[in-house]
Amino acid sequence: MKQLVILYSTRTGNTKKLAQGLARELEEFEPVVMERKAGEAVPQAQAYLAGYWADRGHANEEMEIFLKSLKNVKVGLFGTLGAYPYGPHARHIAQAAEDCLGEGCVLLGHFLCQGPVDPALLQRMSAGKPPTPETRRRHAIAATHPNEADIRYAAALFRERLQAEFLD
Repeated sequence: MKQLVILYSTRTGNTKKLAQGLARELEEFEPVVMERKAGEAVPQAQAYLAGYWADRGHANEEMEIFLKSLKNVKVGLFGTLGAYPYGPHARHIAQAAEDCLGEGCVLLGHFLCQGPVDPALLQRMSAGKPPTPETRRRHAIAATHPNEADIRYAAALFRERLQAEFLD
């Protein structure tokens, strides 16, 4: 059994970038990194870091299905979204993802950060009405994430929790 599996789902590459950065920063746990694909087996592990992208106020469907399948394991969650990661919308997304955790799972922590919004989605959102200056500003900021500071911050959070859990 592997000590740590970092599993992610990605649409535009944001969550993949965060997952790969976490693997690099948490190399002492010898993580296995893999993209979540429907029907593909996931190795058993002592702990999982599960990465998702926000989709209509929830973790994306593939990751929700995986989280619901887990039982009695340690799980850290990380996600990317176009909105600010500290507002009510982000809190709703985080809670919805946490609510998907299967029976007996221990949450190791949860990290959210911005990422560039899918250009096709931006186009659909602005059809018929131009984006507000605040929306343009938020999307410009989102386009600079995830960055190395995000990766280091998430890695520090999960390292602390993983070290404590593996000492038990």
